[in-house]
Amino acid sequence: MNDRAIIIANHKKGNTRIRIGTRLYILGVSTKNDDIRIGAIGRRGKWVERWERQENIQGYRILNLSPAHPLYGQATYNVNRELLRIASILSK
Repeated sequence: MNDRAIIIANHKKGNTRIRIGTRLYILGVSTKNDDIRIGAIGRRGKWVERWERQENIQGYRILNLSPAHPLYGQATYNVNRELLRIASILSK
């Protein structure tokens, strides 16, 4: 099976680009300050990528993506050590 996984969460605080409760796709974690690179559908219906502070994000979970999913190409890792490392950082 060629499924990939991505970590998703919800936005805890709204801002000018993203509403409260919006589903966030975790694209990466900074090694310097634990900020999180997220992707989401913004208030205007467009894809938004930005860095967010960890305290603005809640409800982390793993979503398995099939090859037909539009974000399959952005899920750069299978369920492996890298995904588990990111999940452990986020759950602190």
